[in-house]
Amino acid sequence: MIQQLVIVGASIRAAVQSARNAGIQAIGADLFTDADCLAMNAGIVRLGFSDYPHGFLAILRGYVGIPWLYSGGLENYADLIADACITNQLLGCQHPEQFRDPFLLQQQLLPYNVSFPEMSHSFPASGGENWLFKKYHSSGGLGIVSANSSHGESGYYQKLLTGQVRSAAFLASKVMVNLLGVFQLYHQQTPDLPFLYAGNIGPVALSSIESDFLDIIRQFIVEKSGLRGLFGVDYVIHEQQCYLLEVNPRYTASMELWDAWSGKSAVGYHVQACLGKHVVPPSAKGNESLFAKKIIYAITPLKVTRQMQQSLPWWIDRKEDHAGQIHLADIPQVGTVIEPGQPVCSVLFQAKDEAEAETRFHDFVLDW
Repeated sequence: MIQQLVIVGASIRAAVQSARNAGIQAIGADLFTDADCLAMNAGIVRLGFSDYPHGFLAILRGYVGIPWLYSGGLENYADLIADACITNQLLGCQHPEQFRDPFLLQQQLLPYNVSFPEMSHSFPASGGENWLFKKYHSSGGLGIVSANSSHGESGYYQKLLTGQVRSAAFLASKVMVNLLGVFQLYHQQTPDLPFLYAGNIGPVALSSIESDFLDIIRQFIVEKSGLRGLFGVDYVIHEQQCYLLEVNPRYTASMELWDAWSGKSAVGYHVQACLGKHVVPPSAKGNESLFAKKIIYAITPLKVTRQMQQSLPWWIDRKEDHAGQIHLADIPQVGTVIEPGQPVCSVLFQAKDEAEAETRFHDFVLDW
């Protein structure tokens, strides 16, 4: 096992924590340098929003020879990934474009009879009702809006399908692809951003339809993609059928809940798989207690105080005997000014079912 790893991405706290759970020292950079991330390693540095994402290259070149991986957002920048691989060994997907171009992905999956929502390069002739516009270079729901004819940015149109949206976490190793677990997605609905990522809950139990669908995705990865390490598959269950929304060839936001469920390290397994080792991580069946993560977004401008920062236990310090407590993660540094619509922090806790999770989160927000 390697001893040190560079992690870069929009937000890396969860991946840094997972690496620490595997005994790996994680260094790197993101857009936030949250207090709990710095508590794990003071070497984490902040990249300004104006320098995102190509500013990460200069940071990586300060760690020449140390293996690296990327988290959310960077899978959309294949040129950056190629440049970074000149000086640092990438533990992950070097050619994410085969997954991130939805039309190319649909073409690759044609022999497997995988269903996609209807897609179009241009504004639908029938009008934009029940259609979405998705930017190519975005993640976390930030680039998804209701369709209209005025979109001039780089993106595509996709038919809106109602139903449960879920995220499956996988690990691809040398000889097989393991399903770690499946997690329900939460979205924060606002007029401007109707599908903003707001957390997960799981692992959830699967229907036979979902199991069959995910087995087909697994087969494709084994036979055609050459992918190694962690990846996520987002899909919607619409009228008793699964439709593929996207493949994220990286550590995803729901995977820290798998760490909490298993007591293992997803990043640790990822590193071993990318180094060519055969690993068999535990697979969640969805019959156990659920772990939930909910992101709180600011409604009004606020400035983080020390009292606010320390109002609840931190997720990185949780103990087994504190399983029933609510913990905070992605905690801003004291003095940080957060504007409306920006994330304040994440709330993590256990619940016996989704209804209890909703109640616990609602009560917490009212009290906080």
